[in-house]
Amino acid sequence: MARLVEHDRDEATPVAASGSGLTRSHPSVVPDVATVAVARESDSDLRTWPPIVAGPVAALAAFVLSAIAFAVPVFALWLTAPEVGPGWDTWPEVAAITGTAWLAAQGLPVAIAGVTVSLLPWGLGVIPAVLLFLAGRWTSRVGGLMRTAQVATATSAAAIAYAGLALGVAIWIDDPTTGLGRVVATTAGLSFLAFGWGAVSGAGLTQAVTSRLPTWVRRVSAGAVVCVGVLIVAGALAVGISLVAHADQTHRLLMSLAPDAAGFAVILMLSLGYLPILIGWAVSYLLGIGFTMSSGAVISPFTASSEVVLPVFPLLGAVPEAPPAGAAALPIIGLIAGILGGYTLKRRGAHGWSLFAEVAGMIAVATLALGMLLVASSGSLGTDLLSRIGPIIGPTLGVAALLWAVGSLIIVIPILAAGSSDDEPDRMWEPRTPVAEIGAENLQEGSPYGQHHP
Repeated sequence: MARLVEHDRDEATPVAASGSGLTRSHPSVVPDVATVAVARESDSDLRTWPPIVAGPVAALAAFVLSAIAFAVPVFALWLTAPEVGPGWDTWPEVAAITGTAWLAAQGLPVAIAGVTVSLLPWGLGVIPAVLLFLAGRWTSRVGGLMRTAQVATATSAAAIAYAGLALGVAIWIDDPTTGLGRVVATTAGLSFLAFGWGAVSGAGLTQAVTSRLPTWVRRVSAGAVVCVGVLIVAGALAVGISLVAHADQTHRLLMSLAPDAAGFAVILMLSLGYLPILIGWAVSYLLGIGFTMSSGAVISPFTASSEVVLPVFPLLGAVPEAPPAGAAALPIIGLIAGILGGYTLKRRGAHGWSLFAEVAGMIAVATLALGMLLVASSGSLGTDLLSRIGPIIGPTLGVAALLWAVGSLIIVIPILAAGSSDDEPDRMWEPRTPVAEIGAENLQEGSPYGQHHP
């Protein structure tokens, strides 16, 4: 409510008038009108960046910082290496290798020593993704983004700028492995998602954006996140347990490389980048299908592992040589994921026969998300025996969808069997606040507070 500044008859002490009356205040408390105007003017000057300018500037900063993050270990390895090859002896060539590593972190296949490598440490993509997210939040602040149209403008401009910079890197290193169109599409998609998420959250529009989605879409999405999330968490735990169980083998592989300090840092960085790929392998293993290594050799909980040829890389020491005890029961994890997914739909208010449609939608979205993880966890590490490595995608997706469906039905069938008692949404899960409870009581029949008063 606006406040009017008046003066007493003696004009000595100002009085602030509001809708509830007059209050006397000290002269130093009430600012001068000119001072307020100047303050507001200076505040607006701090946020005069147009969204179409702030977006590309922030994307440029994210690009530079991510390039530095990859350049430091590469140059450290070059400086400390006892000997270098013919393509690793000048600063421009080392810088080109840095550019190759940067593109690989974006999820783009690269050529190393003439060999195409498509199974990349895309876990390192968290570095540019986080930087783009922070760039989006910075843009929302300096650009004063308050509407979705402004966020869309800044995000689109940032995505175009970031993809243009990536295109420049691909042209500079002259890598024919990846088409320039794929470079633009991949980096533009990454920057649009990460930058846009940061801009939306920085502008405080997350609730406004998500609230526009239909309720059933939010329920289906939440259920799909639970289904896939349970498998990912289980896969991460399986990788951790296997690394501990095979610590001797992992240590032996590491020592065979005889790394110095810089080499150890690079190996650690690559291990973190490949960790999500091993989690994708573990998910396929837990579902009972397994993954292929060295020219079609399958490693699964139902088959004994044959002799496989693995690259000399410490993280691969976690690959089991034989099925562990009780491995045949591992697919039950997919069933548990389906039960929790169906329970999520029920808890969020799904009811009646529409549950079947929402379960189907949940399984479809979860299958798509899991398929993206499995595809990203597949690829090539070289030629011959290492030309095809990763999960067996089709059967894994089929088993996952089947287990999710059966698990969800364990929740859905009792609800439908209850009949009319579950025709209404399950209100016991609705958040209740004291204000809401008081309002509900006042609206009961016969309550004098339930009537409408202007």
